[in-house]
This record gives sequence, structure tokens and C-alpha cells, in this order.
Amino acid sequence: AFYWEDVFSMLVLALHTAYLVALFTGALDARGLAWLALAAYATYVVNAGQFIYKLRMARLQGHSGTVAVQA
Repeated sequence: AFYWEDVFSMLVLALHTAYLVALFTGALDARGLAWLALAAYATYVVNAGQFIYKLRMARLQGHSGTVAVQA
């Protein structure tokens, strides 16, 4: 159920790690570092969006299971 969340979590970690490696080794120029950072943050936004979506769906499912009784 969490396959894509895990895929994006690993991608987030990989891109942020790649950024740090490139930063400390000088493997990329400033423009390359900026693009790598943008890619890392974009995957982070997708990952956070997936989490929020799953949380919202779980809450809606929990609320739909309860029946409101009015007197």
C-alpha cells in the first residue's frame, strides 16, 4: 500500500545525499547544485503530498464508518 511513498522517500534521500556529496566534493558548479537541489525538493513535495493524501483518505474513511445519531 505504501510502495510509491517508499519509492519517493528513497528518491528524496538519494537526491539530498547526492546534493551533499556534490557540494562537498565540488562535482557540480553552482548551477548544477541549484538544479539538483530543486529536484530534491520537488521529490520532497511529492512525497509530502502523498503522505497528506493518505492521511486525508484514512480520516475520511474513519469518519464514514461512524453513523451520526440525532435525537
